[in-house]
Amino acid sequence: MDVPDPAALGRAGRPGRAGCPADCPAGRPAGAGSVARVVTVPVARVATVPTDRAYAGAVSRTVAYVVDVLLVAIVVGGIAVVVELMSTALLAGARDAARVAVRYLVLFMPAFLAFYSMLFWRLAGRTPGMALLDVRVIQVNGRPVSWFASLVRAILLAYLPIGAVWSLVDRRRQGVHDKLARTVVVRVPGP
Repeated sequence: MDVPDPAALGRAGRPGRAGCPADCPAGRPAGAGSVARVVTVPVARVATVPTDRAYAGAVSRTVAYVVDVLLVAIVVGGIAVVVELMSTALLAGARDAARVAVRYLVLFMPAFLAFYSMLFWRLAGRTPGMALLDVRVIQVNGRPVSWFASLVRAILLAYLPIGAVWSLVDRRRQGVHDKLARTVVVRVPGP
């Protein structure tokens, strides 16, 4: 439905000269033998994303992701070293159990990354890597990321990071995980 420009509407709410409905003759003013009526035109409310928003580019997003992966790897690696050292100090039989535990820590590293990302995106709007590069995740309507959106985005990005390649060709720089979670990554001014 086309919504006419309010400045082009006459007093009667129709297109035409100001004060004259569209169907009145050019020489006859509105009100001279005609009935003026007010017509209310419904305006559709559309959630739009402001065009002045600066979407984060591929380089800043990739560097932020690598920083976050390294932080999670350092934490998981530190836990693995502590488990190995504790098993060595305790008993020789515990060493085999510790090796299994370390394998599971490495196997579940994407789950740790997903949890880390989800928590930071929901609570702060960005991870430490994103904060380092002054970028933030928001929903496409400009609101903070919800728990569900941060969970969907985190799981997809942790287990299918190749979906981020789509951000190279998208006009809003959204990867597959952003499309499905209805989020965008934007630049924010530094402190």
